[in-house]
Amino acid sequence: MKLAYITEYDVLNKTSWSRNLQGLCTAGSYIAQELTEQNVPIDYIGALAKRYQIITRAKWSIYRNIYKKDYYRSYEPIISKNYARQIEQKLKQSNASVALCPENIVLIAYIECKQPLVL
Repeated sequence: MKLAYITEYDVLNKTSWSRNLQGLCTAGSYIAQELTEQNVPIDYIGALAKRYQIITRAKWSIYRNIYKKDYYRSYEPIISKNYARQIEQKLKQSNASVALCPENIVLIAYIECKQPLVL
């Protein structure tokens, strides 16, 4: 059984991790390391391209400065759908039998694939 390991960041490159996400990235790294030690073959799907940042930054600024409300860019449907398309393309090229996403539902909310998805 081969596992597709889905993360927004590059789980193998610690220098690319955001300062704000160190805990999440480290946890994901430990999970991947433990699976590797258990001899589970892994196909890493990560370092997803971040598109639409100009739109979401503008929207965040409007919500924060005009409406005085919080706006979470990472939960924007346009972002989730874009991540889903990127992941779907990589899963089509993968021969993994299961897809694991240790982060949250945002990355896989809109995915349509043949592999079962595990959170």
